[in-house]
Amino acid sequence: MSMSEKLTRHRLHPISILYFIVAAVKKSLSFIWVFPLLVLFIHQEIDKQIPPKFR
Repeated sequence: MSMSEKLTRHRLHPISILYFIVAAVKKSLSFIWVFPLLVLFIHQEIDKQIPPKFR
């Protein structure tokens, strides 16, 4: 069996690739609410370290 025959036989179907991409996007969207909370927390922590006269 040549290398090209092996690659052809084991290649993913385009629909399978599309499914994996959609699944990854769907999974990442479920965590999207974490990012604004993280930014808010970091902003509050940095704000505590800045002296009042510079705010």
